[in-house]
This record gives sequence, structure tokens and C-alpha cells, in this order.
Amino acid sequence: MKFESLMAIRYIFKQKRHSLLTIISIFLALSLMTALFTGYYTLTCVLREVNYANNPYHVRIYDLTKEQAESIKSYDHIDTVEFKEFIAGNTQTDIMLKKGMKDFLTWFQQLLKDKELGFESVDYDRYDINMSLKNYDLIDDEARFNQLQLLCILYVFIIFIAMSLRMIIDTAFEISSKERERQFGMLESIGASPKQIVRIITLEGLMLCIVGVPLGLLGGIGSAWLAFRSVLSSGIAETFIAPALAKRTVTFHISPMYLALSAVTGLVWVLLSAYGTGMRVIKISPVQAITSGGGVVKKVRRRSLAGLIFGWKGKLASRNVRRQPKRFIITVLSLTLSLSLYSSVEVVVDNAQIATKKMIMMDTGSDEGVMLLSPNISADPLAYKDTVENLKKTGYFKAIGMDILGTARLKENGINTDGRSGSTYYVNKDWYEPFFKVNYGLEPPMTYEELEASGGFIAVSLNGDPIDLKEANCLYFGKYYSDDDLKKLEKVYSDGEVDEDEFKVFREAGERAEKRNTEKKVKIAASVKIDDSAFGRYGVPAEGTVDIVAPISMYENGDYELFGNYSYPPNIYAEVVDNASYSAALKYVEEPKHKVELFFDAVGLYQDMDAVFTGIRLGSAFLNIFIALIAMVNLVNIITTGLINRKSELASMQCVGMTEGQLYGMSIVECLQFVITAAVFSVILCILLIIGTEAFVHVTGLAEDGIKLGIGYFEPVPKILLGSAAAFAVSTIASLLTLRNMQKTEPVERLRSVD
Repeated sequence: MKFESLMAIRYIFKQKRHSLLTIISIFLALSLMTALFTGYYTLTCVLREVNYANNPYHVRIYDLTKEQAESIKSYDHIDTVEFKEFIAGNTQTDIMLKKGMKDFLTWFQQLLKDKELGFESVDYDRYDINMSLKNYDLIDDEARFNQLQLLCILYVFIIFIAMSLRMIIDTAFEISSKERERQFGMLESIGASPKQIVRIITLEGLMLCIVGVPLGLLGGIGSAWLAFRSVLSSGIAETFIAPALAKRTVTFHISPMYLALSAVTGLVWVLLSAYGTGMRVIKISPVQAITSGGGVVKKVRRRSLAGLIFGWKGKLASRNVRRQPKRFIITVLSLTLSLSLYSSVEVVVDNAQIATKKMIMMDTGSDEGVMLLSPNISADPLAYKDTVENLKKTGYFKAIGMDILGTARLKENGINTDGRSGSTYYVNKDWYEPFFKVNYGLEPPMTYEELEASGGFIAVSLNGDPIDLKEANCLYFGKYYSDDDLKKLEKVYSDGEVDEDEFKVFREAGERAEKRNTEKKVKIAASVKIDDSAFGRYGVPAEGTVDIVAPISMYENGDYELFGNYSYPPNIYAEVVDNASYSAALKYVEEPKHKVELFFDAVGLYQDMDAVFTGIRLGSAFLNIFIALIAMVNLVNIITTGLINRKSELASMQCVGMTEGQLYGMSIVECLQFVITAAVFSVILCILLIIGTEAFVHVTGLAEDGIKLGIGYFEPVPKILLGSAAAFAVSTIASLLTLRNMQKTEPVERLRSVD
């Protein structure tokens, strides 16, 4: 082994450029694997800590005595037992278990059979099992199996990436062996065995790993930490966890086991690449190796697209590429993957964010800058006016829309005595146009001023043709309760729970109130039919359903009397001035003295959603950076090494008249072939990814009917072109620097050199 080790060490130090590029490839590949393992471990640890902070037990049992709780300590697998007694007299006992049991449920069933604990039957209200924490802590065989399943899924994903990375590392060793085919042939001709040749190349891989693997582990940990901090900066933790709890539980974690797994996986992959390269080398006979293939020149097509465009420089570049198809394919593959991920992930995430906003708007009827408020219910049906005025005075809101919902049924002049079901809405000017767009998916048929001047309603047919009426009777289901009924209902509300007798009070009061419902003849100023796309909000309504919409001035001028002393509180759609005003606005509406309730915080919801998508972007960006760096290193390695391997041929071409500028031009065409081919395949791959993503979203039901991601098939093209330009610039600079370094030696001297 001493001979093989000596040869490997000498080559590594002799070919510093190639050795450095190979170490960089190993470093990047292992960093990516380590970062993925560390990120997964950090996520599981954070989830465990959050779960434990909220529910610090594996098993919780209620209503045990202190003596009963103490007796549990004698059971097998018990770690800690914490007994708590509260002022009301009830108790809870929190149990934490040790790892190592076979079956948790069997153990727990034995616990329930202990008559001393008072479990005469299975009483589900007396205990709670924290199954998530049990699984995170690997308490029993089932938990360990579940964890192993998740780890296997992750490992298969990482192995898939590693297989792609192995092709890159494999190419690095393939290049080095190609450089030394003649030397290996000479070693075999003077007595070196094929096994020794394989050991030389394998030992090179092992020695490079001694440097690359530790650096890769450190790089992976550092990258995972940077990704962790970047994702946290998006506010995603506070979106799902209380800020104080997030600060305590969301921390970075490193697992020695996962680091060892990354190191072993990387080491095995590099050694397999080196060993496989060695086995391919020894298949060539020593004579063929010494004579560089015995004078056999691989024939390729004479004509090519590059030749038609760039002339004879393009022909030479194209032929060189086609004589090394494996290198070309692997380089194009890695570059294609990098360009596709860079361009498609961001486009898909952007469009997914837009589609998610559309779904939220469809489901909630709330734009991203709106807070939905509701004035505290008051006996005065016009009391909301003071609330609205106070909201305007705060300066936190730039528009305050309102609608007041009343339950009513449109009767078509006796044609349909049951009437068309639907709702009555009184809407103010600020909310008029958004109301129609959000609720019905259409523009209002007339301006707000025209509606006010008409003194009538707009009839909106929700499922059916627009009604052709100028006026109709409207039956209002307002609740007119007597003073006596109101006192009885107030007493029932104050009790907190409704028994059978109290429910009878509700029913009888309601029956008496129904007899006081009112009816009014209304004018129909316009009739419209709902846009089918608006069905997604509430589902398809019953056929014949009609809403009627009127200006809020009509409500304030007398229609409020139609709804009696029991009606829905007004809905206030307060549009926040800007993000800086949001916190102050939220604080204002949450103070009880302002007599307004926060019904739905659309601003906070959209901010949380933006934080989630920002976290996704940042996480995918780190993955893209790794793959892009690996692709760039591979591209530079192959192009520069290809030039170095052909320095004698290039020198001979210069001797017969090829200028330095023409040499540079041929090299640039070679770079173009790699980049253009990768760009074309990236466009195709991105189109397939977009089609697959849209199909997946709809098949799995992640998007509601009527909501599409709306990604243009050629939307990623600008990003692909930008990434391709960067790759072309890097490869061109690398090739020109290599050629410039060659020009420091005269062509005749390069012809005499033997690699």
C-alpha cells in the first residue's frame, strides 16, 4: 500500500488545480447533505420542544389523590410523576416515561386496570395521552418505527440528490484518470497490477475526503444555521407559536448521529466514484493507454448547428463536445437542474401565494389590508354610527366600509307566496363596489349615487335568471320581542347553560316574535345575475335565491325599524392605512372601552401567510445556491480540464496558423454549447414542472374550484436566461483564463510536453 499511497499523494500535490476543484465538489456535496440532515433534525427538535412546552407530559390523569399519584412511581418505565392540586379541588397527574418499552398502549391498559387508581371503566374524560410527544421521545417500538420511516423517506430524498452529486464527483475522477491514461499504461507495462492502479485512484479519493468531508460537515452546519436564521427572520415562527414561547423553543440543533450519517454517506459515495473510475481505467490495455487509444479517432457528424452559425470555430467546438458525450451530458444535466430549480421554484411560490390570497379572499370576503370589526350589540340600532366616527378619528384607517345584514324574503307580488330566500344588505359608499366584487364577483349595475337617488334595491339572483320586476313585497324576519320576553331571555343568557325548560322559553318567545314580522313593498332599481366564479365562497345556493342590496342611508332613514329589537350587528370593513399603523389599530380595537370587537383580522392572516411563503423562498434559495455552486464547479472543471488535456493539439493548431483570438473564439463557442443546451432543457423541464404542479394541486384539492395557479408556461424563461447568462460568464472567464495561462508557454514547448 506504501507505493499506491505515495503515487496518490504525489498526484494530489502535483495537480493542485484539479485536486482543489475535486475537494470543492466533495465539500459542496457533503455540505448539502449535512444541511438537509441538520435542518430536518432541528425541525423535529423544535416541534418536540413546542409540544412539550404546551403539554409537558406523556400521560396526564385527572382526579387522582396524592397517594394514588405516588403509587404510579412504582410502575416500570416511569421517569417522573408530577402531582398538582388546584383551588377548586380537582387534581392532575403528569407522567413522563423512559425510553425502551415495547408497546405503550399495552402498558397504559395495564395502568387503567389498576383498581387503586379508581378506573372502574374506561373513562376517556379522566386521562389524556400526548401521542406526539411520545413519538418525538421514541418511547416505544411504534414511535421508533415511525421515526425510522420518516428518516428513510428523508434519506431516500438525500440519496437521490447524492446520486446526482455522485455523477459530478465521478466526472472529477474521470477527468483525472483521462489525464493519466498514458501514465497508468506505462505503470502497468513495467509491472504494476490492475489492482494497484485501482488502489491508487481509490486512495486519492480517500485522501481528498480527509480534507473535503470535515470541511463539508462544517459547511453544512454553517449553511443550515444561516438558513435557520434567515427563515426565522421572516417571522414564520411567531406565525404559529406565541413570541415568548418561540424565543424559548425555536433553537438550532445539531445531531452527532446525523453528522456521522452524512460523513459516511459522502465518504462511501466518493470512494464508489473513485473505485468505479479505477475499474474503467484498467479495462484499457497498457498499449492502448500508452498510444492514447492506438491512434483511433472517434468519428462524429461533420455538420452541426454550431458550425453553421460560427463557421469552422463552431465545427471544432462541436466535434470536441461530441467526442466527450459523457462529460457533456453530466455537465448539462447538473446545469439544467440548477437553472430549473432557480427559475421554477420562485415562479411557483409567487403564483401559489397569489392563488392562496384569492382563496382567502373568496372564503372570507376580506382583502389583505382589511380588518373586519363588529360594534358591540346595543339596543339602539343606530349606535354603530358613533363607533364608525371614532374609528375614523384614530387615523389608523383610510377607508371604513359597512354592510348591515337583515334576514328577509323577496315576494314577487303574490306569484310565489313562500318568497325567494336570500338576504338584505344595506351598504355604505366605501364598501359598495368591493361588496359586489367580493360577494358576487361582478361590478355593481349602477353607481352608489344612482342607487341612492332611485330609492330602491338591486336584486341579485344567486342561482337562476335575473328577476324581471320593478317592485315586489319583502317579508322581514325581524324579531320583535316584548319587554317581558326580553327579561326572560336575558335571564337565560346570564345562566350560561340552557336546559330543557329554558329552551322552551327561547322557543315560545321566538314563536311570539315571528307573529310580529313585517312586510314592505320595495322598488327594484336593477336586477343582475351572480358571476359563477363567486359560488366558491358559500357553495352553490338554492335555485331562485335572491339577495337585495340598498344604500345604508335607506336603513338609517327608517328601515332599521323593520328589524325590531333583535338583528345582526353591522359588519365594519376597516382598511388599515399601512403596515406601520396595523399594530396600533389592532391595539385600539382590542381595548373593551372602544366598544368594538375584532371579528376577523385579515391583515394579520395575510401577514402570516406572507411570512410562510417568505420562509419557503429562503429555504429553497439555499438549496438552489448549493446546486448552482455544484453545477458551476462542475462546468468550470470540465471546460478547463478539457482545454488543459488538449494543450498539445491546441498548440499544433497555433503552429499551423490559428491565432490567439480564434482560439478564444472556439473556447467561447464550447461554453455556449453547454449553456444553450442546458437552457433549452430547462425550459422544457420547467413547463413539465408547471403542468405537474397544477395537476397535483387540483387532484389533491389544495386549490378550490375556480382558483388556478395561473402560471404562464414561459414565465420562468427570463429567469432561465438570466441564470444561463451567469453560467456563460463564469465558464467563459474560466476558459479564457486557462487559455491565457497556456499562452505564457510557446506553442513549440507545449508540443514537446508530455502529460
